[in-house]
Amino acid sequence: MIQVMQNILVLGADGFIGRHLSRKLHEAGDTVVAFDRFGHGTEYFDEIGIKTLQGSFHSESDITKALVGIDVVFHLISATTPASAENDTTIDLRQNVEPTVALLKAALSSGVKKLVFTSTGGAIYGTNSHKFTTEDTVPMPVSPYAIGKLTIENYLHYFQHKFGLECVTYRIANPYGPGQVAKAGFGAIPTFIDQIRSDEPITVMGDGSMTRDYIFIDDAVDMIVSSYKKAEQTLYNIGTGTGASILELIAEIETSLHIQANIEHIAQPKTYTQDITLDISRYENEFGPMTFTSLSDGIRRTIES
Repeated sequence: MIQVMQNILVLGADGFIGRHLSRKLHEAGDTVVAFDRFGHGTEYFDEIGIKTLQGSFHSESDITKALVGIDVVFHLISATTPASAENDTTIDLRQNVEPTVALLKAALSSGVKKLVFTSTGGAIYGTNSHKFTTEDTVPMPVSPYAIGKLTIENYLHYFQHKFGLECVTYRIANPYGPGQVAKAGFGAIPTFIDQIRSDEPITVMGDGSMTRDYIFIDDAVDMIVSSYKKAEQTLYNIGTGTGASILELIAEIETSLHIQANIEHIAQPKTYTQDITLDISRYENEFGPMTFTSLSDGIRRTIES
């Protein structure tokens, strides 16, 4: 079967997931255009031969220009984090939801065939989260950040149902790996690595038994790139299907760094769910079983990068 090459636009290409995803798409043989503000510069993309477009997601003219000749759009841009959205309940509406609706309209006008959206695989399930959460679990988000993600997912469903714009959403668990920058309230693994290296105290909510699904970034982008063209569903969980507690996470980092962490416990907020592990059976049933990087190996590779 002849493989048809596509022109792909990656919005948010200069972010952690965006860089890895852009490279993987490029290696797969498609023509990739990387779009972002490029606060880190464009050297990374120049070196691997990916065209860059500098612009703002909030500029209608920048987005319209970027969409010319594009077949598939990967929408990875988020102007907020869970922490930043917590103190401004409408910022996600202004900075993420409204610009995404404008993007969907522009994509239709430009003849885009498919839009792929990276959503959150933890916070979106909210109070309905539990071990082995499936895509059929009713989302009950309790944070503005996750509410914004779910709202965007619903707009994608609307544009596909009414206008025929093919859309695929990937709810990604907790990706980590080389190149991830620690942010306040976002990215436990790089944050813990930095704190342990600097002998700073690590704040652990509750007794540290809270579990999350952590997926190495190479595994996450492999799952996306190998499936988005032939996806039969509009929604997939992207994770390992295995949870690790906060204390287990810290222990793995301690082992790799050969440094003991200084841990301080605080009360666990009521909005935090105890266990979130994504059920990936829908993905594996359609695309085959996955082999994942172990947490210990992933953390070691992250530290050594």
